[in-house]
Amino acid sequence: MAALEEAASSAEEDAVAAALESNDEACSIAAWYDAHKALTFKTVLVPLPAPFVEWLRSDGPCVLPRTKYGARVTARTHNRDDDCELSDSDDDGGAPHFPAVEKAIDEAIAAVGGCAFVKLNWSAPKDAAWLGSLECATAGDAFALLAASSLVKDDAARALNVVLAVRRFVTVEPSREFRCFVLDGRLVAACQRRALFSVPRVDGV
Repeated sequence: MAALEEAASSAEEDAVAAALESNDEACSIAAWYDAHKALTFKTVLVPLPAPFVEWLRSDGPCVLPRTKYGARVTARTHNRDDDCELSDSDDDGGAPHFPAVEKAIDEAIAAVGGCAFVKLNWSAPKDAAWLGSLECATAGDAFALLAASSLVKDDAARALNVVLAVRRFVTVEPSREFRCFVLDGRLVAACQRRALFSVPRVDGV
């Protein structure tokens, strides 16, 4: 009897894990952007090759790739709060180089208007705001933000096919950001996106 209960419990856990994994993939921007691109900011999806993903996953001080234009956001390269440190290699031969990825990102930034916000499948490098700006004018800017973000490293570690979403940069008022829940094609709930502070115009709605 105990063995049957254990097997049933294991099967239930497997089913829950499979459902969560399926929902996880459905929430990846690569899964939903084409169907909803008329309702969101212009985006170009850039598939990331394995060597670049391995660079993203690396631990410790991160040597930024060599790029044509450099990174505007790297005036500050160390975050004391989470011991993250970025560095440029003094020896060009010691820095990684991803010319195809750089070219694709620079072209994507130009395609969305010359100023972009970048994210991986699920997460944006919001925790890298200590670099000074989340706006990207070049691939170098994007590389610095990605390298400084723990959220991005988590995405790179769990995604099977990692993509970089290069999105038109738009400043959004926090009170206009909501998290919405859809069931069977119907909007069933919505809540404030940033729950850690009060927005008077939203309170009581």
